[in-house]
This record gives sequence, structure tokens and C-alpha cells, in this order.
Amino acid sequence: DQQWHPQLSKIVATIGPTSEHLPVLQDVVRSGMGVMHLNFSHITVEEVELRRDNLAMSKGRHSVLSGSDVGNVRGVLLDTCGPELRTGKLAGDHSRQETVRIDAGSAVTPTTADNVRDNRSTANQLYVDYPKIHQCLYPGMKVLLDDGAIVLTVTEADPASDPCTANNSG
Repeated sequence: DQQWHPQLSKIVATIGPTSEHLPVLQDVVRSGMGVMHLNFSHITVEEVELRRDNLAMSKGRHSVLSGSDVGNVRGVLLDTCGPELRTGKLAGDHSRQETVRIDAGSAVTPTTADNVRDNRSTANQLYVDYPKIHQCLYPGMKVLLDDGAIVLTVTEADPASDPCTANNSG
């Protein structure tokens, strides 16, 4: 009788463009990878499918019974993106390439107000496309703009507007 003795720990490997193809992924599996990590912030649907299919074709140490093709057990860890809120169009931006400068210490208010959406955002009032944003913000909370290049700190909790202070310039 063969018994399955599962590992008590798993080797997690982030699979990217250099390791997604079958021969390389096969080597990674044979080396002991038990969980394939995929970062959805940097991957297309086609790349996910390629990596999933190649993982399924890889033979390795993680079979239910040694020497068996049945139950080739491996996991996939999906690292999904956090919420990304979009800001509205900027005042005076007809080319869609304009930017605004936010200075450290300046007051910035994220808002869902229709008049800001319609009349365009400025460095002090940014339209945000998430209608419940004011229910999520609280004093002291950090708000990241431009993938964290600019950090705001919420200074007041107000259902109508949540004034923030820019921690840095950008």
C-alpha cells in the first residue's frame, strides 16, 4: 500500500515571463514548487491561461501517489489588484495629457460632486468616480494618488466632503 505523505510546507514561486514556458516551469515544479503565484497587476488574460495550462502539463513531486498521473496537486495563488479609483477630467485639459501639480501641505478634497465632474477637477478638488468614497475615509487615513507618488492624509470626516492634506508634492 502506497500512502500519500503531503509536505507540511509549500514552496511558493512567482511565475513571470522568464519562467512561464513549459520547459522552465517543468523544472520549477520538479524543484519542489507547490504553489504558483500570479500577480494580476502585471499580467494579461492570455498570460494567465498560458501559465495555468503549462502548470497543468507539468509533472512533478506533488502527485497524490508517487508515480501516478492522477491528482497532480499544486495550488495557484492569485494576487489581485486593490481598488483603483479614477479621477475626473482636469480643468482646461482638452488634449487629455495635462496634469496638475499638488504641493505638500496643500488642501485637496476628493469629491463625487456633479459640478466638479462636469466643470473638471483642479489640484484642490479632484472628482472621484467612487460614489461611496466618503463612507470609507476617516481622519488620519492615507489616500494614495498616482500609484502612491502623492500621499494625502484625511483631516476631517464629513459625509459631504473629506478634506485632505498633501504629505508631499507631485
